[in-house]
Amino acid sequence: AKGGVDERARNKAIVERLTRELSARRAGSSGRASSPSAKRPRHNDPSHPYVSSVALSSMSACRVIDVGAGSLSMLAVVEAAVKAAGYDELIYEAIDSDGGPLEGVVEALVSRGDYRRLDGEGAAATDAAAAVWPGQLLAVLDRPTNEMQLGVRLELWSGDVRAFASARQVSARSRVGQAYDLLVASAFADLMCPEALISTLVRLAPSAIAYLPITFCGRTELQPEAAGAGNGPSDKCVSEAYHAHLRTQGQHFDVPHLLDVCERAEVTALAVEPSDWRIEPSDDFFSYLLDFLSSGTAVSLWRAGFDAAGWRRSVLRRGAAFSVGNVDLLLALPPAPVRLSLPYRMLEFSAPRAVHAVSHGSAGVREAVGEGLSLIHISEPTRLGMI
Repeated sequence: AKGGVDERARNKAIVERLTRELSARRAGSSGRASSPSAKRPRHNDPSHPYVSSVALSSMSACRVIDVGAGSLSMLAVVEAAVKAAGYDELIYEAIDSDGGPLEGVVEALVSRGDYRRLDGEGAAATDAAAAVWPGQLLAVLDRPTNEMQLGVRLELWSGDVRAFASARQVSARSRVGQAYDLLVASAFADLMCPEALISTLVRLAPSAIAYLPITFCGRTELQPEAAGAGNGPSDKCVSEAYHAHLRTQGQHFDVPHLLDVCERAEVTALAVEPSDWRIEPSDDFFSYLLDFLSSGTAVSLWRAGFDAAGWRRSVLRRGAAFSVGNVDLLLALPPAPVRLSLPYRMLEFSAPRAVHAVSHGSAGVREAVGEGLSLIHISEPTRLGMI
């Protein structure tokens, strides 16, 4: 339901800049492609279990990793940019913690005849990667090149991207020419604290371009806005309660802070542009967002004496539309992570499942940094490590 909303919102200028960056990257590798050894197909080497099970045919292949890939909504966007940049092959690896949507995509692509399943190679890759690649390989799919379209290889994984990044960092993949050209993470960057996010992305795809569309920046409005009356809360009151709920769930949507972390981590912000959602009552996604917002704020609104259910009814009755603030980011990742210290001085365990960092810097603020954590340890005096 969200796909059409995202498609309207994605910033076209960012996509054009992405195409130019990919084109420059391809041109920079063209000298290496002329070497006879560079043109030899690469295949799975058991000593390097991260090497994709699908052989690269030439240096004109663009290797992409999509984290939080969902239903592969970014595949068509990336494919168009890669083709416009002059590549003739796309190697696309997708990771999501929930493999269900990816499995559904596999069935759809194969049943339509767009792709063929490479079961034999997929099984071999699963055996080779099992020791170090902390996830389940769901499928490897192939679409041949023709005059109208790129050749595409899809490798779909279910697993936690943080574990993938940790394993990727200690692998020999980059030394055998398997580094990523592009990392994609749509509607993902606000799900982790900026320090952890940037560290994860750099460990996963050092020296790559990172394209982070639909990054929530903390603005949720209804238009036209209602002021509220009696025990009916104002739209602004509900939005504030909603954002507070998201913070307790571990979301981070301070984009200026994210950009500050990028600068400290030697990540170059190539472009940042708005990609706001406009969600009309006629959009399929409208009811899902309204339900999500209502369920996330109901308890706090009731505790404050407001009629939460009445507010929801009023939104439906007056036909208001949602306007949600997002940004699209295009980043250039450095070749290695830069260690960022978190200036937390004390941890407070406030059961049953919440962990708070207190005395953050000199402000003395309390910030929720995790929930549902099974183990917490301090790896250095000024760093919080979480497993």
